[in-house]
This record gives sequence, C-alpha cells and structure tokens, in this order.
Amino acid sequence: MCYSKPFLTYEQQIDKLKNEYGLIINNNEFAKELLSTISYYDLINGYKDVFLRDSKVNFNIEIELLFSIYILDREFQNIFLKYSLIAENSFKTSFAYTLGKNFGVHENEYLNKSNFIIKDEKSRTAIKRMHETYKGNFIKNPTRHYAINKNHIPPWILFKNAKFNDVILLYSILNSEEKNEVALNYFNNDDIEIDEQKEILKTALTIIKDYRNIMAHNLKFVTYKPRGEFVFKDIMGIKKVRCLINWNDKKTNLGKRDIFSLILALTILLNNRYLSIKFTIELFSLINSYKNLLDNQNITLDYYYAISKLPKDLDSRLEKLINYLK
Repeated sequence: MCYSKPFLTYEQQIDKLKNEYGLIINNNEFAKELLSTISYYDLINGYKDVFLRDSKVNFNIEIELLFSIYILDREFQNIFLKYSLIAENSFKTSFAYTLGKNFGVHENEYLNKSNFIIKDEKSRTAIKRMHETYKGNFIKNPTRHYAINKNHIPPWILFKNAKFNDVILLYSILNSEEKNEVALNYFNNDDIEIDEQKEILKTALTIIKDYRNIMAHNLKFVTYKPRGEFVFKDIMGIKKVRCLINWNDKKTNLGKRDIFSLILALTILLNNRYLSIKFTIELFSLINSYKNLLDNQNITLDYYYAISKLPKDLDSRLEKLINYLK
C-alpha cells in the first residue's frame, strides 16, 4: 500500500525540507538534531501558514529562524499555561466558596439538584460527573482521603480532582442568585450588567480551558480557534480590558477566537492585583527581550505576530495595563 505519509529518515526529511519547502539548511547535522528532538510536524506544520505563497509552502528562510519562532512560541505558551492553571484554581476556589457558604459543606447538600437549573441531559450529566469524582476505585487525593477518612467532602476539596470542564458546566446550571454572586467577584468594579458579567465569565472560562488543553497536549497553538467568543461591546465595559483593546480593533476582529482572546480572558480571570501585574509583566518582558536582541530576533517576533495575529503594538498595550494596575 502506498501511504500518503510514509516513514522518512532524518536525511530524507532534510531533503524534503530543502527541495519541496525551499527551507534553507546550511548545516545538516544541526537540522538532524532539531528533527530528532522537536519533530518534523512541530517544526513545520505549526508555522507554515504564514509562509504560504500561491497556496504552496515556500519558506525561503533558514531553518535557524524557524527554530527561533518555535522557541518563542513555547515561551509564550509557558506563560499562558502557568497563568491558565492559576486562573482555573482561582475560579474553582471562588465557586467552591459560594457553594459552601450558601448550601453547606456536605456533597449531598451543595450538589443537591434543587441548587441548580436542571433542563436537559447535559444538566443532569454535570451533577452526575461531580458525584463520580468522589465515587469508584479511581478517585485521587485529596478527594480520596476525604471520602475514606472524613464524614463529608467539602466543595473546595472535591474541585481539586474535578475536571475543569465539569466545574464550568456545573457553574453554568447554578441557580441565578448564586451564579450572580460568583460573577460579581470578577466584575465588582466595572459598569456591566449582571447578565453580561455571567456571559463574559463563561466565555473567558471556555477560552482558557480550550487553550489550556491545546498547550498541555502539545497541539498546534498559534492558529487554534477556541469555542468561546467575546461580545466586543460587553468586554469594553471592563476597565482593565480597555487598556488592551479599543474600538478600532473591532474592525480587524482582534480578540475574536485567537491568542489575543486568551490574553483578554486571563486578564479578566486573574482578579488578584498581584497576579494580574505579574502576568502582564512577564508577557511584556518576553516581548522586549526579543526586541533588545539581535536583528534576527526582531525578525522572529515579526513572524510570530504574523502567524498568531497578535497586534504589533502588544508591548505598548501591556505597558498601559501595567500602569493601570499599579
């Protein structure tokens, strides 16, 4: 059988990159080292979109530049993944606090169906999955410890082992009054109607969850499109978000199912001032570290902006946000 993607030795991969893709490779040993550690797919497929010419890939650049783009992408992802996990934990903590305060600390109390709006199978599944988190043979600590040694499992312990998607789903069916209470933790200084707050929060959570899964599994990141999409006029009501976007960005769809939407989502969900500043400074520092390096690193940044659709003035936008947060 003739396979469309046959096995190729490193030497054959190098020949293909030179002859079919027009990639400039002056040092075959360096190229072989890259392909044996990063992989052909991660090095080429992740970034080839920006190099398309008449529907054909023609890099006409040195492999070292492609490698530099790959490293920059991973550096961005390291920051995003770290703060995505922090944002996830922050939301779980806030949600668990609301459940414990209003409904009690026993799993049968806060997971009682009367606390939620049960409309369909999806709603029932959300509660069912929460119960499955502390039942069965495969539960993990700390939930397992509480299930065996304590007389109840408080929500802040249950959420330690609950999947992020299941926690978001549970929040989406929460009764209105308690759902409003969770949302207000994130927007208490903004002039936004409560219904808009809840939609923004749900969208931000979805964007972070989707991107987190992509990053954690080393899948194609730069051109990924999350399922969540912000309503532009709604997020313009958030004071700190206005440091990052303006009405002109609506014309270019900036922040619409792209990496910039992840930056917006993290800016919204990192409602601790210290964490917000630290996240923003880390992004700002990464960008400026490339701007202050050699010319070829500046080129790397330009290419990455072109691939990821991030604004070229991202550093000045971040600086504006840093000044606002301080």
